[in-house]
Amino acid sequence: MNEQSLSRHADVAPDRYRASALAAYTEHLDADPGSPEVTEQFTERYLATYDSIETFVGKQLYALGWVDAIDEAFEQAGIPVGALDWNLDAVLEHLEETYEIVQAHARVYIFRRGGTDTEPQLT
Repeated sequence: MNEQSLSRHADVAPDRYRASALAAYTEHLDADPGSPEVTEQFTERYLATYDSIETFVGKQLYALGWVDAIDEAFEQAGIPVGALDWNLDAVLEHLEETYEIVQAHARVYIFRRGGTDTEPQLT
């Protein structure tokens, strides 16, 4: 999944919560708020804002195609809908391999991991 896809699945447009996302970035990701480069670094890393961690994880399950794949497999095997409960903690661990996820200011902010030049991809 690329960052455009991630933003499409966010609850809000990235600019709506840009100020609080910048605050979260400087407070939680070892960014120096006094650095002249902080705004540029923030802009390079900030991807999306969500209302809750559950919303972020749930939307990523759909964006990755995992829900559709499981639904199709269940249908083919005759397994009733609702027979599976997702382990959201395990999915979150997977997402944390790709993204910096910051919960602050009553929101969830998604950032590209620092020190990587590659575009985030979910596997």
